[in-house]
Amino acid sequence: MGLSVGAASLTGRTNDCTVCDNQPDGVDSESTQQGVGGVETEPSTAERYRLEAARLRREATIVRSEDVRRQILNTAQIYEDLVH
Repeated sequence: MGLSVGAASLTGRTNDCTVCDNQPDGVDSESTQQGVGGVETEPSTAERYRLEAARLRREATIVRSEDVRRQILNTAQIYEDLVH
């Protein structure tokens, strides 16, 4: 596949601007689930990967560079592939 920019360097960054979501890495508003008795539980690895793929796809929509957008979408696809 040969991405020229590592996935870690793309996380939270889009074409010269940083996406600010005020959440720790890997955590967003959809990342917890209600468990038994209303207690929040951590999502499964598969669910975290699905959420990360969705987040990357959202961020890709605002990137100006076609090359960077393609790399972000490729990284999102890798997360989706890991689920299956």
